[in-house]
Amino acid sequence: MTCERVGFVHKIVQARQILHKLIQSESHRRALVYQKRYLEMVIGQGDNTMTSSSRPVSGLRRFRVAVVVVCFVFRLAVF
Repeated sequence: MTCERVGFVHKIVQARQILHKLIQSESHRRALVYQKRYLEMVIGQGDNTMTSSSRPVSGLRRFRVAVVVVCFVFRLAVF
């Protein structure tokens, strides 16, 4: 192989590595967006059950909402 050919192959490998990192970071970003939306939905449901005067608030429901929130906050801290 000539020196030019080796340099060209090296550039292609670098480009693929950068593309892989880009795709991986986009995947992480989408996962975080999904988790954020889910967390907002869960917290919103918890608020609705806590402020609703038509039915009593279940202690188990409050506990579940709190556990989900803690789990998501921990996951976000790990990323």
